[in-house]
Amino acid sequence: MRKKQTNVNFITAEHFAKTYLEAAAILLKQHRQDSEKPGNDLSPTFGLLLIPILYCIRHSIELFLKRLDIGASRSYLLTHDIDKLRQQLESAGFFSSSSSSHSDGTFLKVIKKYETYDFDPALVLGAEVDSDNEIFRFPEDKKGKMRIIGQNLPLTDLGVIDQDIRKLRQYFTQYSIHSQLEKNKYVKPYNDSA
Repeated sequence: MRKKQTNVNFITAEHFAKTYLEAAAILLKQHRQDSEKPGNDLSPTFGLLLIPILYCIRHSIELFLKRLDIGASRSYLLTHDIDKLRQQLESAGFFSSSSSSHSDGTFLKVIKKYETYDFDPALVLGAEVDSDNEIFRFPEDKKGKMRIIGQNLPLTDLGVIDQDIRKLRQYFTQYSIHSQLEKNKYVKPYNDSA
C-alpha cells in the first residue's frame, strides 16, 4: 500500500476527524428527537439521518487513524480502508498492549465495529467489509450491485451509536496534541521548519 507524504499537519487532520464525529453527534441528537415524536413517520428527517450518522462516524475514524500516522511519519496510507490503516498502525506498535492507554482495547473494538458495520443485527449488513468507505455514499456498489441498505433502513439502537460517539470523543481527546503535550508523551517526529 502506498503512503502519501503530506504537508497537512496532524492538528489539522485531527480537526477534520473531530468535525465528522461532531456532525454525527448532532445528527444523532436530531434523529433521536424525531424518533421520540408522536407520528414520527411524518417528520421530514425521520429515517433519513442514520445513513449520514454512520458515514460520519466511520469517516471520522478513518481521518483519525490517518492523523495518528501523520503525527508519527508526516505521511499516511492512501486508502479509505480503516482495516488497513489500523493494521499499519498496529504493525508500527501503536496499539501495543504494553501501552497502558491502549490496553483496554476499547478504541480497537469501536474501529472494528465500523470496519464491517457488524454491530447491530437490525442493519443486516452481515459484517460486510467497506474497504472503500462507500456503503453509505450510494445505494449500489461499483459493479452495479444494490446494497442491502436503502430508504427502508431499520431504526437501529441509537444508544449503541451514542456510546460509540462518546468513546471516540474520549479517545480523540486522549490522543489530541494538547493532551500529549501536557503529559510530556508527545515526541516531535519531524522538524516543522523543514
